[in-house]
Amino acid sequence: MKPTNVYDIGHGQVGTTLKKQRTMDEIWTKWEPIPDLKEKYYVEYIQDDPEIFKVRLYESYASQKRLDIVFENLVKSYRRTDETLRYRVVCYLEKRYDTNFYAKGTFFKITNSKYLEWLSQESCSISDHIPLIHFVLLAADSLVDIVAGYEPIVSSCKKNRPYA
Repeated sequence: MKPTNVYDIGHGQVGTTLKKQRTMDEIWTKWEPIPDLKEKYYVEYIQDDPEIFKVRLYESYASQKRLDIVFENLVKSYRRTDETLRYRVVCYLEKRYDTNFYAKGTFFKITNSKYLEWLSQESCSISDHIPLIHFVLLAADSLVDIVAGYEPIVSSCKKNRPYA
């Protein structure tokens, strides 16, 4: 890797860092945070407030079973995107793995993440010095990318919201 100057826009050179050379594709690995998970879940809601970040998933509209993915501290970044707007990801997974890999799974961890690379660029490489994990919830209705420095707590629960 070659040293590259880093600039603070409008303020001149602020230091030197090593620029990462992206040579590898993303590697998707199935993540099984708890045993006996269903193949596909839907996103019911995302709770993002100062003390907790939580994603509530459900199996089907008729089911009372829910799954909570709780990050007890702040996550560094997240995005929720309708599945149709992430079709390129589905095509990539189809080509690299197979249909069953993504169609029969919701929980993944990503190595060589393009999302982490983008965060590195946006942070002027600051994020490169923080141990980060890229989680993906490839739900039936959307993709949720979550970046955190630690594993979440995952637990089963019952439906408790009257409008859910």
